[in-house]
Amino acid sequence: DACGNSSSCTIMVTVTDGENPQVFCKIGKGLDFDGANEYVTVADNAVLEGMGALTVMGWMKIDALPVQNYAPIAKENAYRLIIGANGSFHFVVATNSNGWYSAGTVGSGGSNLLPTNKWIHVAGVYTGSKVNVYVNGVLMGTSTGTISGNIVNNGSPLTMAFKTSSNIDYFNGKMDEEGVFNQALTTAQIKTY
Repeated sequence: DACGNSSSCTIMVTVTDGENPQVFCKIGKGLDFDGANEYVTVADNAVLEGMGALTVMGWMKIDALPVQNYAPIAKENAYRLIIGANGSFHFVVATNSNGWYSAGTVGSGGSNLLPTNKWIHVAGVYTGSKVNVYVNGVLMGTSTGTISGNIVNNGSPLTMAFKTSSNIDYFNGKMDEEGVFNQALTTAQIKTY
């Protein structure tokens, strides 16, 4: 679990939104982002970095594709899910042996994968040697080449729906059941979410 298998832990979460962000979603209640200035920030925490394997995933319903890209879940310069303007989807990691966007650090699923106005489940997995992307429990792409090392410790907060850089737009849509796991979940495990 995100707390290092302990029975409890505290991680501070800040939701930046001028309105009530809770809406009924895929499973119970989730968050609705307007694409203008709403996002979630989770303060840097040792349980969110330094792991030898990683899964980042969640349900989302995209209201409109981005002009540039969306980063629905990101720990900038450590790991990031990306949705492109053409409905493409990829997951990138940086390890203590492999830099940000260097050879083998990106798993890509291609274009036109992610529709608008429909609930989809996306997952990015770092196995310790490969980066994989899943859509609705189906493996859609794997990184080329082999990488190694633990996810970098860089002090960045974990963000959801945030404009993390100049080529990223604020997310426009709904998110539910987002998660970061300190292990590489299997295809069978991903399908259970």
